[in-house]
Amino acid sequence: MRMEKEKDKVYFLLEEKELEPYDVTLEQFRLMKPFKADIVDDLADKALKEYGKHYDYEFGKMKITVFASHVMISMTEKSNIVYLENSYTEEEKIIDGIQGIYRYLPDDKIYTGVMDAEERRELLEKLRGEEGRELIREDVRKYGGYSI
Repeated sequence: MRMEKEKDKVYFLLEEKELEPYDVTLEQFRLMKPFKADIVDDLADKALKEYGKHYDYEFGKMKITVFASHVMISMTEKSNIVYLENSYTEEEKIIDGIQGIYRYLPDDKIYTGVMDAEERRELLEKLRGEEGRELIREDVRKYGGYSI
């Protein structure tokens, strides 16, 4: 395993054989299938010991990139700012989660109804950007969720 820190992120590069003790495979990561959190718990602990910082691996704060024989997992340093829970922060977490789904799923895994390829590309591009946050926010307020 190789670990490096750059600014507020820590990166872990793991070979396929290093995943075996965690009962997870590259293919599992490649297909974005669920896995036990013990692997990211251990990685965050190693980063804490090495750099003295806590790293966040909640959905949207961690990125997984799969290569032919390696996986790279990156985590963002936890903020030391304490946020009070209120309806605004709750709504933002919902929007982060929904937008995270659009950002991390491949286009062919997202059903958008009947539309041509260009319309679909534009819609997904909007949903993944700042404009998408506003579209999702409107639907969250209106319906309590998001649907296309």
